[in-house]
Formats: sequence, C-alpha cells, structure tokens
Amino acid sequence: MRVRDVLVPGVLTAGIVLCGSAAMAVETDTQKYGSEASPLKAVDGSSGYAVALFYGRFFVQDHADLANRYYFRDPTGEGNKAFVTTDWYFYEFEAGMNGTSHWEWNWRGGDRSEETNSRASVYGGDYNELKSSADRGRGVTHTCENRRWAADPCSKNVIWTVSY
Repeated sequence: MRVRDVLVPGVLTAGIVLCGSAAMAVETDTQKYGSEASPLKAVDGSSGYAVALFYGRFFVQDHADLANRYYFRDPTGEGNKAFVTTDWYFYEFEAGMNGTSHWEWNWRGGDRSEETNSRASVYGGDYNELKSSADRGRGVTHTCENRRWAADPCSKNVIWTVSY
C-alpha cells in the first residue's frame, strides 16, 4: 500500500478557506552510507586523489519500493564527470527442472545517474518496485568517474539487503 496525499481539512476563518495537501512518504529499514563530512570515494589509481565522492541512504519507500537517495560530486571539477550506479536484486523462488526448486538472487534492473563535473553536491535517486515473488531485496551502489579512454575508477560497493 502506498501512502499518497493526505488532505488537510479546510478551515474557515474570518471568511477565508484554508486547505491544502501534503505528500507523506513512509521510509523503513534505512541504511545510511558515507556522510557529507566523510563521503565514499572513487580514487585515481595513479595519483591517489579522489575523483568522485558520494553519500546517501537505502530504504524501503511506502512499503512498495526499494530506494536509494544520494548526493554525489566531482571534487576536481575538471573534464571527467562523476556518476552513480545502483543495481537491484531480489531473492526469489525458482522452480527448477526435474522437480528441483531453490531460492536465488536475481538481477532485476539497474539505474545510472546523470553525470556531473560539479564540485557542489548533486542530488540523485533510484528505486525499484518490490517483487511479490521475493522475500528479500538488495541494492548495490557505487560512484565512478567516467573515463572514455580507460577503465573508470570506482568506489567500493555499498551493499544493502532487506527482508520484507
């Protein structure tokens, strides 16, 4: 069930009607990673300098989606741009051949943020709908610097698993 809009009842005061609506999202099972003061880093292999930074949180949104919300930036502000990827997995029951069945992790989509060479943090977010065929979900995320001429340097993966 998704919590959408909650209407605020109108109030009649001195002949003026006041009313509105406020969106109310429900977040559960939150896992934060990094922070503004101590972000996760993608490091250039030859110089040892950070080339992409990010921090954020995973959570279940509105009892319907796995979500990843984050801030990322390029600390150098030069030509190569920083980006974030998130992959989504679900632990699902698989009916096998010959009567064998088992549970396994299945990849169910990936997201990639816009690219930025901004030194200021950029807000981003990814989500994937919960699967009724699964009893657990997993998000795997990291930040990288896009290098068209060589392999992209990336941060370590952040892995979050939740049962639902």
